[in-house]
Amino acid sequence: MERKIIFRDRQELQAQDLNNVQEFTDQSLKDIISDAITTERLIVGLQVTAKSATEINVDKGRLYVGDTGEVFFLEQPQTIPVFSYLPVRDKKWLAVSVYGEEIDSDIQPRDFLIDLQTRQTEPRSVAMERRREVKIQITAGLESPDPQKPEPPTGYTLIAYVLLNTTGIEKIENAEYKKLPNLFRVDQRLKGVESWKEQAEPKISTLQSDISALAERMQGLDSREKLAEIIADVARMKELMNLPSTYSSYSADYFLNEDDTDTQDTTYYARVEEGVRFPWAGETEQQLDLYNPYETAVKNFNGFIIPDFDEEIRLQTRG
Repeated sequence: MERKIIFRDRQELQAQDLNNVQEFTDQSLKDIISDAITTERLIVGLQVTAKSATEINVDKGRLYVGDTGEVFFLEQPQTIPVFSYLPVRDKKWLAVSVYGEEIDSDIQPRDFLIDLQTRQTEPRSVAMERRREVKIQITAGLESPDPQKPEPPTGYTLIAYVLLNTTGIEKIENAEYKKLPNLFRVDQRLKGVESWKEQAEPKISTLQSDISALAERMQGLDSREKLAEIIADVARMKELMNLPSTYSSYSADYFLNEDDTDTQDTTYYARVEEGVRFPWAGETEQQLDLYNPYETAVKNFNGFIIPDFDEEIRLQTRG
């Protein structure tokens, strides 16, 4: 601990001394969390699952508030009904978030000394425990055929998104990026990276050496003049050896124009226009239609039809 209370024999003991024992310990733990563990608002546990079609279950866990170093806990799993949030026609997203709150609890009777001379006492019911508890907040988005996810209130920590349809819960997305990393798992991942490095580093070093050696050999061939000489010599060699031009791509026909096309051939029936294409004769245009307009394997965007797909977030900026 950073600070300690010193107790001595036959010394007066006051309530503040005992409270300071807890306060000093609490402050030391706060500094450890802020300095060494995290400065963000992260969670451990608090997994959200569907208990029924209209109920979600939040598992027990803890909320780490890194900026203050406080830790709040949810002692028992909680079941939260979402029936009142169900959309009427379309779909709706719910944001499940948490925040921390200090609560005085465990009310018990205690005697308090009211007269030092007569030693008279008076019973009072007082809170004997101060708890840092996790509170759960539900934020509903707007109902829409393409609903958008709502943002939790300022100062709250998102733990999951819940997608609702007219009948109940359709999907739950837990906020995995809000999970506090476990040091043991981080150590295992680091060992995996170090093992990969031991295997890949010699190969990468060898490649670097090979590339450097190749660069040294090519230093005499980096000028355009010498490269042009090599190209000309290769062309002469192919002419002398009667090699067809298709032996390499330097004279291949990419059908960019009709220079290498025998348009006078009687069987020629095509069009060369940056590629071989069908001729204009007999051209027709028709609108393609689905045999089944209610086919679920495709999506129709105003006549633009593509295979059915699921959207996945590639990049998202929050806050």
